Amino acid sequence: TYREVLPYIQHHFLDIIREFRTRFVPRFPEDIVGIIAQLCNPDPAKRGDPKNLSSRFNRYSLERYVSLFNRLAARAEYSFGRRASTGK
Repeated sequence: TYREVLPYIQHHFLDIIREFRTRFVPRFPEDIVGIIAQLCNPDPAKRGDPKNLSSRFNRYSLERYVSLFNRLAARAEYSFGRRASTGK
C-alpha cells in the first residue's frame, strides 16, 4: 500500500530536495526550495504550507504562496534594477 512505501518515497524525496538545494540554490532563493518541498511532499498529511496544516484553513490553499511569489518577484525586480543601474 501507499502507506507502506511512503517512508521510502519520503526518503528519496528528501534526497531530491537536498540535491536540488545543492545544485540550484546559488541561482534560486532558498524560499523556492521550501515551496517545492511543501507543495510536492509525497505525504499528503505534510503537503502544503506548514502554517495551514494545523489550522482551520484549507491546507492546499495557494494564497500564502501567491504572497510569497509576489515578495520574491519584488525582490528579484529590485535586485535586477540595482544590477542594471550599477552595470554589474
